[in-house]
Amino acid sequence: MHGFRHRLNLLKGNRTIKEFSRILDIPVSTLHYYLNGREPSLSFLVRVCSKLNVSEEWLISGRGPIYRTEKEHDVLEELEVLFARFLSEKWRVWDKREKMFFDFLVRRLFPEFEHWLANRS
Repeated sequence: MHGFRHRLNLLKGNRTIKEFSRILDIPVSTLHYYLNGREPSLSFLVRVCSKLNVSEEWLISGRGPIYRTEKEHDVLEELEVLFARFLSEKWRVWDKREKMFFDFLVRRLFPEFEHWLANRS
C-alpha cells in the first residue's frame, strides 16, 4: 500500500511508538512492522479506523478527509446493530457445520472478534 506508512506516521504524530501502540491496543512489535512498510492486515486497518475515528478511504488510499464525519460514525454503529441482529436470527437456525464455518471465517478475518465478543456482553 503505497503511502500507507506515511499516513500511519501522520496519525502517530509526536507520540512514541509505545504510546501509539497502547492507543491502538497492539504490541509495539506489530506497530514497528507497519511503520517499517509491512502491508497491513484488514484487521489492523479496521482497528486503526475504529480507535482513531479515521476514514477507511483516507487510510487506504490517501483520498478524502482524514477523519470520519458524524454521519459516517452513525452508519457504522447502525451496521453493527444490523450485523448483531442478523447473527442472532441466523445463529438459531444454522446447523453445527454452518456455525463452525461462520466462527472460523470471522475469527480468521478479524482476530479481535474475541475482544469484541467479550465486550458485547
